[in-house]
Amino acid sequence: QRRLAELFQLRSDGHARYAGLLETLGAIGGLPNASAYAEAAGGEFAASDELRVRAAESFENAASSLSSVNIRGIDSERIRETTELMELLTGWYEEMNQIPTERLVRLLALGSTVQKVLSLPDRVADGLRRRGEPDDD
Repeated sequence: QRRLAELFQLRSDGHARYAGLLETLGAIGGLPNASAYAEAAGGEFAASDELRVRAAESFENAASSLSSVNIRGIDSERIRETTELMELLTGWYEEMNQIPTERLVRLLALGSTVQKVLSLPDRVADGLRRRGEPDDD
């Protein structure tokens, strides 16, 4: 189910990129068949949205399947963690899908800067702990 969801997501991304190209072509003034490009872009965006929904459903199905498995020991802990991660990713995806494209592009452009900001409290705590430790010199 997870791999199927990943494939749906990849296909959705491909349709979205193609739709963006068609939309750009449709916006070029004087280009023959510009309106046909714009119309085709709408269809590709719709196909992309449908595939995103199918991807989310597949992730949910995979998480549900994992949560219903009755396994004990170390494997059960790994399955529980994987299930929680998939549920978190599904929720995150739904939130990201609601963000306007321009804002999402700005968010993605932040890249590792977000990771640095999120790790700041840990780095500050480590620095404070080191201050309290005697030097080995």
